[in-house]
Amino acid sequence: MIQDVVLGRSESEAAEFTVLFWKVDQGERVAEGDELLVLESDEEKTAVSIVAPCDGVLEEIVAGEESKVAPGALLGRIETA
Repeated sequence: MIQDVVLGRSESEAAEFTVLFWKVDQGERVAEGDELLVLESDEEKTAVSIVAPCDGVLEEIVAGEESKVAPGALLGRIETA
């Protein structure tokens, strides 16, 4: 089963973010709560961490480094089992 990693609407008041870097490589195992990637809000210039919503393997990185994303955007996908 696939679980989407999505930028939550309550992460910040910012409307747009830039993906700074992924802390996990595609194909790597993750546990719920592990930090997956770091974003920077374009307006506030503050860093926001996105954590794994479940245990599994990071199957796909959808938003690569330097990508612009908005709240609700799909960032990656985790294969749960």
